[in-house]
Amino acid sequence: MLENTLKSSVVEIIYSEAVRSGKPVFCIVDDTIASKTKPSSRALHPIEDAYFHQSHLKGKQDYGHQAVAVMLSCNGIVLNYAFVMYNKLISKIDIVENIAKELPVPPVLSYFLCDCWYTSEKIINTFAQKGFHTIGALKTNRLLYPSGMKKKLSELAVDVAGTLYLCHRNW
Repeated sequence: MLENTLKSSVVEIIYSEAVRSGKPVFCIVDDTIASKTKPSSRALHPIEDAYFHQSHLKGKQDYGHQAVAVMLSCNGIVLNYAFVMYNKLISKIDIVENIAKELPVPPVLSYFLCDCWYTSEKIINTFAQKGFHTIGALKTNRLLYPSGMKKKLSELAVDVAGTLYLCHRNW
């Protein structure tokens, strides 16, 4: 009940600011690992729900709690909307999709901001249904299908850059 009350308050504050200022609403998602110094097997007092997670910062498995944080922002105001502990029973993609489904449609043009982990078709479409455009990173080895032809993003970027260069040269 407290969590729902806090979420409602955050939405009210951010969406009211969007109406007042006309500025966009940003829904920002990221995850992190709160590392622990010892795995449960070696700890005197084991910590519940800690797991080994792949740390991209450390480039190896890291023991601890992983959490997904969702913030709403408008006109310089940034508030925490949700903080969900990840326990491998539900994917991070599903966690964020569920959060997108519960958000009300924003009153102004709005954006979902994320890193490459969350730029999946499932999440992008769910946020689009709620009126959010996605701005997210893509891995350069991501496969895309422009005009039905399979291409790596890195190859497509070279083609686009070459086309832009030729267009610019002909101006």
